[in-house]
Amino acid sequence: MKKIVHLTTFFLLLVFSACGRYYVEVYQKKIDASDLASSSIESPDPRSKHPPYGQMLAIEWQLPQKILSENPLVQLDVLFWDNVERHYVWPIQQRKGFVTLPIINGQFERTGGVLAYRARVLTEEGKLFREWRHQLWVNLITIDNESPPPPRSKAVSTPSQDMDL
Repeated sequence: MKKIVHLTTFFLLLVFSACGRYYVEVYQKKIDASDLASSSIESPDPRSKHPPYGQMLAIEWQLPQKILSENPLVQLDVLFWDNVERHYVWPIQQRKGFVTLPIINGQFERTGGVLAYRARVLTEEGKLFREWRHQLWVNLITIDNESPPPPRSKAVSTPSQDMDL
């Protein structure tokens, strides 16, 4: 009986995992001296005196074959701790793939690192196929100081005499 249950469970897992799952996902990783190959094998490395430090974002996707004919792209919107938003775009040429964005050393120091991000798979026409959002992602509100303020309304609000106050 146990053998049948195990075989059934295995078969169901196999069937459901074989279904076409299409996605875009983002992984965030800290970069420091431990990422140097020399730290694992203890070999001399001139970079170990000034190792890289910062963060890396890895964007991974799996798409259906039919969307490749629509020239898809990955758009990564990154919000940094210094309240600057930057946009990065990579073309997609394969059903499965990934790209990485390292934010290291000087760029990491200037920006303070990654606060939040959003990755989207878009078609050539701009149609959204899949999206991945960091839990802190918000659309940044920008204020243009060079445009004049909107005109004020000349309407005056006066209380009605019928109202009970």
